[in-house]
Amino acid sequence: MKKQILLLLVILVCACTRTNQNNELTNKGLTLTPKSFSEEDFTLFWEKAKLGGTFISWTGKWDENTARTVTQLAKNNRLTSIIEIQVFNTLNGELTINESSIEEIVRFAENSNAEFIGLGVEVNNLYEKSKTNYDSFIQVFNNLYDRIKTASPNTKVFTIFQLEKMKGLNEGLFGGADNELGEWFLLDNFSKADFIGFTTYPCLIYKEPSDIPADYYSEIMNHTLKQVSFTEIGWFSTGLIGWESSEEEQSNFITEFFNQTRNLNAAFNIWSFLYDQNVPPPFNNMGLYYANGSEKLGWNAWI
Repeated sequence: MKKQILLLLVILVCACTRTNQNNELTNKGLTLTPKSFSEEDFTLFWEKAKLGGTFISWTGKWDENTARTVTQLAKNNRLTSIIEIQVFNTLNGELTINESSIEEIVRFAENSNAEFIGLGVEVNNLYEKSKTNYDSFIQVFNNLYDRIKTASPNTKVFTIFQLEKMKGLNEGLFGGADNELGEWFLLDNFSKADFIGFTTYPCLIYKEPSDIPADYYSEIMNHTLKQVSFTEIGWFSTGLIGWESSEEEQSNFITEFFNQTRNLNAAFNIWSFLYDQNVPPPFNNMGLYYANGSEKLGWNAWI
């Protein structure tokens, strides 16, 4: 009898372990960041993406053809696409969304049955650039939200904030002064949003993953009752002079991130780069693979 009970417990533990692993996989994903867009590298990216989660995200200025292509490729690979549309010029805060693009976005949502559409990326930066344009975007968001829901009721529509800035953390590699009040009040402007997205790069503030406060992510729940998502997550594997990092640090951060967010029930968690990309430092070494295709320790931590 004791042996039967012991065997049953072992079976239950194994089943729970598999369930937890599956749950952790299904809320993960990657941005569309292949080693290159050659046929071989692009095919390899999709194979890796299926190991790294169930989501693929694309971010950029609205382009209907790109949005359709990414959505179809994701479906072909049994992945869920997340289309994130940048609506302003990050240099001057000028809005880049217009009536024509609004019509196209609504049509895209209706024809593709898009599951996730993000409107605005790091919109607290828009607020800092131009409060007038930020106010205009709120109106655009509310109008476009209603139109998308009419055309495609199941599409989840959200906007995205930069988490470190929301917290008022402007020192470190941001090079500014902290704002004790933060920018959490901006959340009130998007009551219609199905959930709230955040980009998060704590390596711009903290030199070690162990320096991140234990309530770094749970604090979000003090400011919103909405579900959240993490649309960009990153930690560099090399860093900058005086702000050095390593593969081990990157891997440790991934573990720390999931430990801290385990109870947040995020809609999805997206790592920003699969492969190191040709982008400005320190973001150019945040991939889970080097540009030459070599795997980093962070890849195993992620999967």
